[in-house]
Amino acid sequence: MHGGEDRRGAHRKKDDPVAEAERQRRHREGRGKKQSLSDLSRELPSTRDLENYTASLSAESDRGAAIMAAALVERALEDAIRSRLADPGDGIADSWFDGINAPFKSFAAKIVLGRALGIYGPGLETRLNHIKNVRNAFAHRSIPLDFTHPTLVDVTDKLSFVPARLQPEMPHKIVFGAVCVALAHSLGTYSQEKGHELMPVRFP
Repeated sequence: MHGGEDRRGAHRKKDDPVAEAERQRRHREGRGKKQSLSDLSRELPSTRDLENYTASLSAESDRGAAIMAAALVERALEDAIRSRLADPGDGIADSWFDGINAPFKSFAAKIVLGRALGIYGPGLETRLNHIKNVRNAFAHRSIPLDFTHPTLVDVTDKLSFVPARLQPEMPHKIVFGAVCVALAHSLGTYSQEKGHELMPVRFP
């Protein structure tokens, strides 16, 4: 591969305080400004947002928490995938994930690609599909829905890393959110270790 075409090795120094301050400044300036719906949907959480993410999910409705937590996982998955792909430049890599005809735009496509790239095995692939399906159920159902529904209780129990019989009495919304935050953290750590960190903030 010719020089400059493979950017997988190009990454910032992780603990650079100047770069971190600049990322946070750009984040503060961008938040709250009028922007396209596409840009709005891809706006990233700040470091403070991530530090308080579980509390933020708790304050959301079940529907809001499911969609928000799944969005965090999907973005972390995209970042992990990008860490394994060569970036030809000129916005080409972005066009793979964003746009009407983007081949990896959907959560489903990202999950398949992550497995194909060897980022994870069948166990994590199954969990990611459960998260996607829960998100879709909440996003597309035209009548009220919450995590007390038997179907969602069953799926959430399958998602958890702790057997249901050993779990304390914890709302399934919180279990779902905790699993999503943990998976996002793992995927974020993976992308950092690969030396191609695209997210402007790191998972706690």
